Amino acid sequence: MSPFPTDKQLKKPVCAFCGSSPGSSAIYGEAAAAVGAALAEASYPLVYGGGRRGLMGVVSQSHLKAGGYTHGLLPRALVARASEHTPHPSDSAFTGTPKDGAIKSAEGAGHDLLDDDFDGRLTMEVVGSMHERKAKMAQLSSGGFVVLPGGYGTFEELLEMVTWNQLGIHSVPVLVLNIGNFYTSLQTLVENAVTAGFIQPQNVKLMTVVNLPGGPEANADPAKAGEWGAATVKALQEWEFPAAGVDVAGKPALFSTGRFTATGGAVGKTNVPLWDLHVWRLRSAHAHFAAKEAGWGAWPGDEAVWAAVKAKLEATGAGDWRLRILLHPGARLEVQTIPAAAGTAAFNPLPSAVAGPRRKLYLDPSETPTESDPSYRLYKTEQRAVYNAAAARAPTDEPHPEVLLHAGGRLLESVTSNIAIRLPRAGAWAWVTPALGESTPFLAGTMRRHLLHAGVLVEGELGVADWERAREEGYRVIGFNGFRGVWEAEIV
Repeated sequence: MSPFPTDKQLKKPVCAFCGSSPGSSAIYGEAAAAVGAALAEASYPLVYGGGRRGLMGVVSQSHLKAGGYTHGLLPRALVARASEHTPHPSDSAFTGTPKDGAIKSAEGAGHDLLDDDFDGRLTMEVVGSMHERKAKMAQLSSGGFVVLPGGYGTFEELLEMVTWNQLGIHSVPVLVLNIGNFYTSLQTLVENAVTAGFIQPQNVKLMTVVNLPGGPEANADPAKAGEWGAATVKALQEWEFPAAGVDVAGKPALFSTGRFTATGGAVGKTNVPLWDLHVWRLRSAHAHFAAKEAGWGAWPGDEAVWAAVKAKLEATGAGDWRLRILLHPGARLEVQTIPAAAGTAAFNPLPSAVAGPRRKLYLDPSETPTESDPSYRLYKTEQRAVYNAAAARAPTDEPHPEVLLHAGGRLLESVTSNIAIRLPRAGAWAWVTPALGESTPFLAGTMRRHLLHAGVLVEGELGVADWERAREEGYRVIGFNGFRGVWEAEIV
């Protein structure tokens, strides 16, 4: 749950990484104060490491004094009971009212700058470890990261967030503020890594080094320290995620949808039902498109896919989540976690012995049009026009209706799931699912493959006549996908 109010028209939260010490030059503190104030004035909530000292204290206090909402994340080992109070760099004295028993940080060097809750706009959260702090920062900071000068901790935080952009765990701005030309040597290091073949040229833009107009001379000018705030907001507003490869315009990402329910323990592949089949699905789709189109890049590897998913799940935290694993052209991975709707049933790997709660399933009033290239029907991509059109034709006003597609009198799949009908076949009852063929291309999902391998389903021709027969005779119909597992359908 977000610590920020929902009724204030705030933008997506931004996280500041910076030193818990003030540094040796006044330009660092003055620039940090400008950044904090500018973010607040532009309605960006601030997430930071919870420290009251150094640049951490400056940027957070300036943000609060400008009317911003600030959330600090403090590792338990750095909690202090009390400390001295000293002013903000621009104040002759700071007059905030100390709060008895408030959560306070002992991190860093220099004087304390925060001893007030600013009418509730400053909130603090104690977490178990430095690792948990960083994961929580990443979870909350959907607006991106702003990196000011700092030491080892700041460097480590910066490079991990850039790596997460590369892995597709998130796709957000990582802005490196070159205050006093502090990060010029980092930019040189990255360029050297490109020359040496360790960083792909297109991945240089996974972080953005921000300079003032006028370049190095302006960056180092103490009189221009106040301009870093406007430069930061401008860079956030203009940021776009860099293209991951070449010759990729207009190509939709490949993806697979699964389920993740946090159990509170370590995250493993068993936490994602049918994990191996999700990887198989992505690998197969990538091989198909890479063989026919330029720009897809090499398959990143099964374990690289898991590493990206695991990192995202560890940062996501407790709850029940829809998991989307996307592979963009250029082999760029992206992982999304979306809260499951309230009341969503637990993942069900097999049909129940008797019918349970049912979801309405409508037959599309129109046939699904034939496509010249069936690739986007056989492999799951973000090209969803055929499914969106079917959902729009459903004879109902309910949101996200489940609609069954058909062509030439043959049943295919629904807008989210494969289906099966319980029919009498050769003297016995069987779950029959439509057979995949050249005349009936459709998305064959992970659950369909799982149920076929388990011997639960048999393939066969299913037509609209079988649908009508199931309605008249009261036969059971099920749907199944990687998010819900098996669900019971109500024929409408």
